[in-house]
Amino acid sequence: GQSWGPRKAQRGGGVTQWATDGKALVARGYTGNYFEFRMAYSADHGQSWTPVAWVDTMLFYELFLYGGYIYGADYKGMYRTADLGATWEFVHPLQFSYIQTDGQRITGSRHPFILQSTDGGFSWDTLLQYNGSIVNLLQQDNFLFVFLHNAQGGCWVSDDYGQSWVQHTGTGLNNVRGFPWHNG
Repeated sequence: GQSWGPRKAQRGGGVTQWATDGKALVARGYTGNYFEFRMAYSADHGQSWTPVAWVDTMLFYELFLYGGYIYGADYKGMYRTADLGATWEFVHPLQFSYIQTDGQRITGSRHPFILQSTDGGFSWDTLLQYNGSIVNLLQQDNFLFVFLHNAQGGCWVSDDYGQSWVQHTGTGLNNVRGFPWHNG
C-alpha cells in the first residue's frame, strides 16, 4: 500500500470476489449483465489479465489460489484448475465456506466444524467443533481466528495451527465482518 496506481477495467462491470497468494491475483466479477459472471487471472499485480474458462454451472461462492492452482467452491464441492480453466479437477464433494490459505494448508468451515487440509483439499482434518454461526475466519502464519455469534459468541484463537484453542468471550468481536492483517 505504499503507492497506488490505476488499472484498466471494463466499464459497466464489477468485481464481486478476488483472491491472492501474494504473487498472483484471481478475480470474479460480472460484465454489464449481472447474470454474466467472468473470471480472470493476473500474474503481474494486475497489469494484465487473462480470462479463466469455467463451466456456467459452476456457481463459485469461494475462490482462492493455492499451490499453483485456482480453486473454486460451490454447493457441489471444491474444484481446481492449473491451466486457466481449460480443465477443472473435482477435488472434494463437501461444501466449504470461509476458506483461508497460507501456502501450507487450506482451512475452512463446514458447519459445525473448522476443517483443515494439507494435501490440496483432497482430505480434511477437524480442528474445532463449534456451536452457533461463524461470522468470519482468519488464518495467518500459525494463527487461526474464528469469529462466532449466537451460542459460542466471541472469538476462538489458536496459535499452533489449530491444535489447541482459547475462547475469548465478551470481546465484542462477534460482529467482525472483515479485517486486514498488518505486520503480525
